[in-house]
Amino acid sequence: MSAHDPGTKPIAYPAGVVPEAEYGGPNNCYRYRLHLTWEPGKPAMMALMMNPSAAGHEGSDRTVNRAIGFAMRWGYGRLYVANSAAYRATFQETLDTVEDPIGPGNDAALRDMASRSAFILAGYGSPKAKSLHGAGLRAARMLAAEGHRLHVLKLSADGSPWHPLYVKADTVPMLWEP
Repeated sequence: MSAHDPGTKPIAYPAGVVPEAEYGGPNNCYRYRLHLTWEPGKPAMMALMMNPSAAGHEGSDRTVNRAIGFAMRWGYGRLYVANSAAYRATFQETLDTVEDPIGPGNDAALRDMASRSAFILAGYGSPKAKSLHGAGLRAARMLAAEGHRLHVLKLSADGSPWHPLYVKADTVPMLWEP
């Protein structure tokens, strides 16, 4: 079993969600973008999280389904799932064993998804993997420096945007300057 696929099985996307994913690297170890569409005529939202797990073109995971729920409630018809580190690993500790957890094409993918999104939600949490400390903030600051407005659901004591799984479904996003 490869490091980027530790065995977590994808789950079903909500009904009507059409996934497209872009992968790269050896054995597609990086997922650079995940584009989900359910109402193509509506604007897109981007969720900037930490690293991809099981979600991809073949199925979702709990985190992505949660982000879809927020996007649907807020009136968006598409979601770009972006990550500050593109290496696919269900367990973040795996990322400390990888030479390049961020991935050579990740910054370009982040910029592209942000340029296509009407709303950007940062929700990368506090990473367990030492190699990712600062990666979320670096990505958020890169997007903010290019003029993108970022939002969060809640901030932790250290100032990190909370992961979407750990906030109530009716949480209202707030503007955030990284």
